[in-house]
Amino acid sequence: MPPNAPSNSPPNAPSILLIFTSILGLWLYNSGFFLTRTSIPTVTECISSKSFAAYLNEDSSLVDTGLSLQDALSDTFLSHLTSPTSCANSLPPLAHHLDLIIVDALRYDFLPLLTFPTLFPGGTYRFLSEPPTVTTQRLTAMTTGGVPTFIDVAESFSASNIKEDNWLTRLDVAFTGDDTWISLYPNSFVYSSPYPSFNTRDIDTVDSGVQRDLSAVLSAGTVSILHLLGVDHVGHTYGPSSPAMSRKLRQMDRVVLEVLERREREAKEDGRCRVVFVLGDHGMTHDGNHGGGTYDEVSAGLYLHQTSNCNDKPNMAGDVHEEGLRQISMVSAITDLMGTTRIYGNLGGGWAWGDERRTGLSSYLTARQVYEYLQDYSKISRLPRREMDGLSAMYREAVLSLVNALKIDEGNADDGVPKDDTKDAQMYREANEKLRGFLREAEDLGRRIWSVFNLPLMFLGSTLLGLSSLLPSYSLSLSLSSLSILPTHPSPLILSIPLLSRLHETFVKGHGADLTTSLPFLHPLAYTTATGHEASFSKLQYYASFIFTNTFAFHLSGFLLFLNTFAPFVLLFLFLSMEPSTPNPLRRIVTFLITLQTFCLTLACTIHKRHLMMPAIWAPAYAFQGIISVCWWVGDLLTLTLSHVPKRLKRG
Repeated sequence: MPPNAPSNSPPNAPSILLIFTSILGLWLYNSGFFLTRTSIPTVTECISSKSFAAYLNEDSSLVDTGLSLQDALSDTFLSHLTSPTSCANSLPPLAHHLDLIIVDALRYDFLPLLTFPTLFPGGTYRFLSEPPTVTTQRLTAMTTGGVPTFIDVAESFSASNIKEDNWLTRLDVAFTGDDTWISLYPNSFVYSSPYPSFNTRDIDTVDSGVQRDLSAVLSAGTVSILHLLGVDHVGHTYGPSSPAMSRKLRQMDRVVLEVLERREREAKEDGRCRVVFVLGDHGMTHDGNHGGGTYDEVSAGLYLHQTSNCNDKPNMAGDVHEEGLRQISMVSAITDLMGTTRIYGNLGGGWAWGDERRTGLSSYLTARQVYEYLQDYSKISRLPRREMDGLSAMYREAVLSLVNALKIDEGNADDGVPKDDTKDAQMYREANEKLRGFLREAEDLGRRIWSVFNLPLMFLGSTLLGLSSLLPSYSLSLSLSSLSILPTHPSPLILSIPLLSRLHETFVKGHGADLTTSLPFLHPLAYTTATGHEASFSKLQYYASFIFTNTFAFHLSGFLLFLNTFAPFVLLFLFLSMEPSTPNPLRRIVTFLITLQTFCLTLACTIHKRHLMMPAIWAPAYAFQGIISVCWWVGDLLTLTLSHVPKRLKRG
């Protein structure tokens, strides 16, 4: 056959089959890895046109029972179950003011290093967040009670307005600190003083600003939010065991003590109850990073303090799991404490406040909201039928138990006024236990659906990717002779960006060396080997933005981060543009390396259970790699196919 004669042989079937296998493997892996949740923008409104009994009678679980409380309960008795705001679906507030002091990345084991829990005794708890342990998603969970998924994680790098129901819309809130709050809730504050949070090397600006704003923010609204950021930034820059962390924790201690002293003084002056929460939105690993689901990352700290004149204490019996208190449970606790209606999309059971009667009623309001949300959600997106049937049965039994307690309580009332009766308390306690059991099961269902990976699908997808990259029929055909153009091309200089980054940090900043991260094609191998950095690349991506400067310049730093992330692919495209007739072995080498890198990333994501697998916190490596891989595979597939089309067909 003449050298220029068109080929009549079929396309390279093994290569095409392996490319299809790679695409199928990535699709299967993503199906188990990228969990999604449909957002419902419904808001729970105050029901002011009916009594609590009428509200209870409308409960769908009672429709078939024939029970009615409307006539059985007296108006006097009902008045003790109705909020002063006349909302049938809320209870009276228990606190005059609430302070939320968020110490970003406050790990649970940091609490013993602080003095305020000893000077002002209160409850301390392990505060368990859900992965991803990223600030935007944690704030969303603590204000909506929902379980963020990967689709929500994408907003971590450009936080957008929260469209779902949240407790900020019900209260007068003052805020100072991390400007992420303004991005999420731009028009929700009666007072706001945000500070930029992007530069993790700036460990003092936000915290110093919060200290200056203390008097103003504590005097405005019924809820004050102080979001301190230095602990998180010290962890990223110097690590949690550094002297800088000790200094920063002492500063946090001073801020919290000033708030507690002021609130106790005000409570003595006016006799009103004030509550202070000090909490971390997430923890951090031993090298100061976060984002995944490791124990240190999800184990934040929570400290709860009530001023000495508060009568109603939190009832956390049954809500503190063996491993700690769930973070999303705080949403129902806030709505109960401040006397507002429940949050529509909330899944957290919360912890109730007050005596057994109030605890039972509070648990019912939360359980009904969760039950109705799951029923509404099941109409737009399928939920497991067996689990939903089981939840419905649990809810019905719990509601009937509460109805029984209410009837007995009303029968024992003195002229319609409820009495503190041991038998009544026991009836409410039993009803509350059933309601709390329902709430725990509902929360677990939400976590399984929206925040727990489908490991069988992930394993199957990763296996297919591994076969695609490692099969001898594919990898043994590689020819290193195709790389002879490398030494003559100037573009390898681009690869010096990661190396400069590491050398700058090693010899200028003294943060240590990890040369495995200097070669981009070794990145996936560093994920799965013992580098001691929890597969986070020792902050390489962020450090790349400081190669030529010690300050963060948005455009220059962004350009350097882009080169650091995409240098291998920029180099590859330069090779191919310079050599239009790139030999087949080179194309196979590139396809092999890209598929191998994707396979290694899936292994790392599975082992570490990280939604983003970020080099430090600034590059969602898996998402980038997936997009690049698909683009290359499709292009490679078209090239393989078109290369066997006769030239006369191409011409016309």
